[in-house]
Amino acid sequence: PASAPVPRSVAVLRVRTIGDAREDAYFADGMSEEIIQTLARLDGVRVASRGSSFALSTDTLTARDVGGRLGVETLVEG
Repeated sequence: PASAPVPRSVAVLRVRTIGDAREDAYFADGMSEEIIQTLARLDGVRVASRGSSFALSTDTLTARDVGGRLGVETLVEG
């Protein structure tokens, strides 16, 4: 069977927490950072910077808007 194509560009949005606990937010940011670092190790994949991705991780923009502004094919949300 054919394998799925590997995206050439990706952005990882800030992982959202359910509660308001500070330690949950710290853990979520750590998870986001780890995903970014892991994807950055893949050959041929451009990963949008953490700062840019996190700045656009808001409720006011759609996923399509964020992807367009960052110039990426794929978004990772959590």
